[in-house]
Amino acid sequence: EALARLELSPEDAMIRDVFLLSCHTGARWSDVAVLNKSQVTAETWKFEAYKTRKKKRMITIPFVGWCAPAKTYIEKLNYSLPPFTEQHINRRIKTIAIDAGIDEMVRTTRMSGKNQLVREKMKCEYLSFHTGRRTFISVLVNSGKAFPAVMELTGITSYKTLMKYIHTSKKDVISELMKK
Repeated sequence: EALARLELSPEDAMIRDVFLLSCHTGARWSDVAVLNKSQVTAETWKFEAYKTRKKKRMITIPFVGWCAPAKTYIEKLNYSLPPFTEQHINRRIKTIAIDAGIDEMVRTTRMSGKNQLVREKMKCEYLSFHTGRRTFISVLVNSGKAFPAVMELTGITSYKTLMKYIHTSKKDVISELMKK
């Protein structure tokens, strides 16, 4: 939301819009890279998922609910990816996030063998285009959407893979515990 409200230069606005398109569709870079007008109708964005082309997996993103803003972003991008590389977008989205106030410190802990690795960085430093896909999945799952529906929207075929994408914040846990 902070990113969407931000006033930006035309170039940064395009970069932000590509990132937010991923946040509202869960699309991979490879899928957004081939975006064209023939894939989009008034109600949906339908495309063949690049990573699953051997299996001919069609993805249909309906422009409803959390996915509704995707249509606006697609139209603002004129139905095609701007002439930027994924690396360029990944670099710029970090700076744009700082401008949006996404700059709190985040501490992550993971295990490497028997060693615990602790890392502290600003939240914006973790952002990349792929964060959009993670955000999409986490938002849908944390809002109670069924796993099979999320899997259908993202082209993910195993629960094990889906679980790697889900991030549940302390706020989400407390909210769930407060429900009757």
